[in-house]
Amino acid sequence: MTPILENPDAVSRRIGQAIARRRRASGHTQEHIAEMLNIGSETVSRIERGLIVPNILRLLEFAQLFDCTVYDFLSDSMPAPLPASANPAAHRLAQLLDGLDANDCELLLDFAAAFATRLKRAQT
Repeated sequence: MTPILENPDAVSRRIGQAIARRRRASGHTQEHIAEMLNIGSETVSRIERGLIVPNILRLLEFAQLFDCTVYDFLSDSMPAPLPASANPAAHRLAQLLDGLDANDCELLLDFAAAFATRLKRAQT
């Protein structure tokens, strides 16, 4: 049987990063979040670093604290599939990313974003 997730550690890190982004945007510290969830601040840190994968109940608690949905944490960690009718360039980029590990995907996307920004500046 083929595993559903090629790199579960990368998914854990991205979920943790999504939680950390929302925590920082809310202005809370890890310590304050830990108090509200009745867990240790080290646990919050480990979740944000992807060392601990929060269970669904904990994700619901984070979502309630940050006024978002659990899907927001998950969608930040998984690329959305593109329909075949999407922009052909976007579809081609998705094909190029397919099969790469999460770190290589991030590297390629960061490069594409920087390059696109540079090209947009050159056009103005």
